[in-house]
Amino acid sequence: DIIEIKTTKGYGYFQCMVVDKTEGDLIKVFNKVFSHQETDINTIISIEDTYFYRFPLSYALRKKVVTTIGFAEIPEDFEPPLFMKEKHIVRGVFLGWHIVNTKTLFNRLVTVLNDEEKKLSEFGIINDTYLIEKFDSGWSPKNWE
Repeated sequence: DIIEIKTTKGYGYFQCMVVDKTEGDLIKVFNKVFSHQETDINTIISIEDTYFYRFPLSYALRKKVVTTIGFAEIPEDFEPPLFMKEKHIVRGVFLGWHIVNTKTLFNRLVTVLNDEEKKLSEFGIINDTYLIEKFDSGWSPKNWE
């Protein structure tokens, strides 16, 4: 499913990639805010700047904070991201990044991200409010410092 969420600057879109009632559904966020409701699914799914999050989709649909607008096939070769990243902060001090293996939950600490690690999505579960903030701020894993 392709899902629409209203932001303060327009409309954002994401696709449910994996349904998971335990960890939250895995969504692929198309990193662009449209000033209008986009009805062309191909325009949405052609956006190359994307990232992933876990998201409580069924809850958001029930509460009507998001709307299903269409459907797009998930590529047969799609694999959920094996690695994601999160900031490692202790007592307000940034110590580096945890690179998290999403299958084993083992993580390793790095102090400086290489080019590939900079592209990794943020590890965790996001709610609709936080997702809207991400859309409206132009947040991207690539510019996350």
